[in-house]
Amino acid sequence: MRLLRRYAKNRRPAPRRETQPPDPSRRLALMLAGSVLGATGLGWRLYDWHVNQSADLAARGSTALQTRSELNPRRGTILDRNGEVLAISRGARRVIADPQEIHAQVDPFVLAKRLGGLLGVEPAAIAERIGDPTQRYAEIVRGVYGQQAADLEQAVDEGELPGIRLDADRIRLYPNQELAAHLVGFVGESPDQPGEVIGQ
Repeated sequence: MRLLRRYAKNRRPAPRRETQPPDPSRRLALMLAGSVLGATGLGWRLYDWHVNQSADLAARGSTALQTRSELNPRRGTILDRNGEVLAISRGARRVIADPQEIHAQVDPFVLAKRLGGLLGVEPAAIAERIGDPTQRYAEIVRGVYGQQAADLEQAVDEGELPGIRLDADRIRLYPNQELAAHLVGFVGESPDQPGEVIGQ
């Protein structure tokens, strides 16, 4: 026991080694370099979005949020209390011309004369509408139906009217003319601007 006490008294604690704190400069440099790289990548990405791809992204965004559809609803038939038709809609054809194609393939005055005979329209009026060879679209007349539409379609199919096509159209018919016009309204061609449909 005495030996243990003497040994304990004679034992000295080991001197403490003074350790230097770690140098934070290297860690700070790495953090700074990472921040600079991240900020550079983010800045380039923002620049790419707002400058290089701005038009494409805007178009894609508007397409995703907005959709435009053109509707051509059919107007209903109006009957009186006895079941007689006061107003009815029916299918028709719209005559469209491509003046540029017409001038490239045929004399426009010859075509105007041929088309005017089928439509019952003055050839001079048709020639005026197809007179500009730089245009690609000109509306000749609307609301063609019945045998007249059938004759036109046959002439177009046989190549007698180059640069002319027939599009789908609808017209409003009133079997009793002005009867109950204040109730059923009207749809017709504007007298001031031929080819423009007006109605109430």
